[in-house]
Amino acid sequence: MRRLCFLLPDIGSTHGIVDDLRNEGIKDADIYVIANQEAKLGDLPDAGLIEKSDFYPQLMRGLAVGGGIGLIGGLIAMRVAGAIFGGGAVLLFGLIGAGVNALLAAMAGAAFPNSRLTQFEHAIEAGHVLVMVDVPVARIDTIKTLINRRHPEIEVEVFEPRTPLVPHKE
Repeated sequence: MRRLCFLLPDIGSTHGIVDDLRNEGIKDADIYVIANQEAKLGDLPDAGLIEKSDFYPQLMRGLAVGGGIGLIGGLIAMRVAGAIFGGGAVLLFGLIGAGVNALLAAMAGAAFPNSRLTQFEHAIEAGHVLVMVDVPVARIDTIKTLINRRHPEIEVEVFEPRTPLVPHKE
């Protein structure tokens, strides 16, 4: 899968493109629309917290850093207390560190806008609408053609999408 990102001039144009994408078999779960706060999205699929914020990357960083710190803490506890705790302390401290740090980091990440979308911020605030679509690699050219049929001036960028927290069926 790849993520296609493009800016549309307004909500009306976005409705037309999203309808075309739906007619091509793209599910709403694979379409993400981000507009400024004044825009009324109606039946357009809203991007949601995961796509609009840095929640997911911070969650992953929190798991890694917290797990590492917890493992080190477990090793220190095992060294200080001797073999009383054994390897269980290392595992327990690692899991606690990963869980707590992931939670705290994800909460912090949810408060900040998605760092991958900073290049589109000014356009969104000016009234443009950002549309992101996850499509199979084999269909990229077909979807680009579909978009350019309505708006030939649109430049479509291709990204590697983040792996979802909870995978959905294709």
